[in-house]
Amino acid sequence: PVRFAASLEHVGLALRMPAGAQPNLSLILGGAATTLEELLSAYAAFARDGMAATPRYAPDASLRERRLMSPEAAYIVRTMLERAPADSYATREYDTASRSQLAWKTGTSYGFRDSWAIGVTPT
Repeated sequence: PVRFAASLEHVGLALRMPAGAQPNLSLILGGAATTLEELLSAYAAFARDGMAATPRYAPDASLRERRLMSPEAAYIVRTMLERAPADSYATREYDTASRSQLAWKTGTSYGFRDSWAIGVTPT
């Protein structure tokens, strides 16, 4: 967990935990807070062959990126997230083969204050 947290911090995702807390296995389940902008930066790695990128708010803004994971790991996770919701749904609206590729995930903010969804499409 400490190495995982350090990898996230390296790409600009600062984890906010209760005072005195150390990174532990709860990180994978959202056991730390972050900002939406930082989450977007890290999530971009799934669509950018493992490279996290800081959001740009102007077309001429410089691209700031760092490696978060290998291209292979990004592909595996993106492919799993593209299949959500489960392929077992019978209706067309859930048919992953008939819609554009969207890798997405829902979640709840730290402290259960907000619910959210975030996703990426192929680059």
